[in-house]
Amino acid sequence: MKDMHVHLEYADYTFEWIDRFVAQAVKMDIDTLCLVEHSHQFTDFAPMYTGISQYSEFQNWWYYKKNFRQLKEYTDFITEARKREYPIRLLFGLEVCYFNGQEELIEKNIRAFDYDHIIGSVHWMDGFGFDLNRDAWQGLDVDTQYRRHFEIMEGLIECELFDVVGHPDSLKLFGHKPGYDLNPTYDRIASLMKKHDIAAEQNGGVHLKLPEIELGMAPDFLAAVKRHGVRIITSSDAHRPEHVGMNVKELVETL
Repeated sequence: MKDMHVHLEYADYTFEWIDRFVAQAVKMDIDTLCLVEHSHQFTDFAPMYTGISQYSEFQNWWYYKKNFRQLKEYTDFITEARKREYPIRLLFGLEVCYFNGQEELIEKNIRAFDYDHIIGSVHWMDGFGFDLNRDAWQGLDVDTQYRRHFEIMEGLIECELFDVVGHPDSLKLFGHKPGYDLNPTYDRIASLMKKHDIAAEQNGGVHLKLPEIELGMAPDFLAAVKRHGVRIITSSDAHRPEHVGMNVKELVETL
């Protein structure tokens, strides 16, 4: 089994830290593990986040509370880590927030190093971080947010900078559902994924945060992805070693 989206962010870059992730992967029968970092952790991507920090006081606090790093610190660590041997296949990559109009900056940063895996994710819609704070949804039209989310995702797919679309329907995190039929949208997005040869991520992160939310993509979304023959990867979206491989077996079974 493969767990292709696991974050290192809560500790310094040390071999001891990644060994904890690897040990848990072995315990969970994971044979391929991909460690990634969020683009918002790095000063190299900072110009993309001006709008989100200005959106609200909460988002400004959320962004600037980080212990920022430079990408070189991460890539130097990857270079050294790749010299070691592991009992599983260990990969390294980035999860990059996609912002329309920032493709040049994104490409510059992701092409500067030989990453194994680049995930493109929609986390922000015109400054709004939809998965950060349940209260921030108050007063927003859910249908409008859903339409905008998938509109941005189309740009993510069409720019052809990424290997996979991360958690493609995580907009459902706080239980918001649109009042219109999503099946035509699912079909359109799946068709674009196939056309541009980008994988879809069957990601357990939303379910890990809120177990009452369905595991992975909505069944109709997953059906559309399968119908179009899109490649699918499985991911726990773990942020701590003890969560590596969480729900991956169940995600594989959905495929």
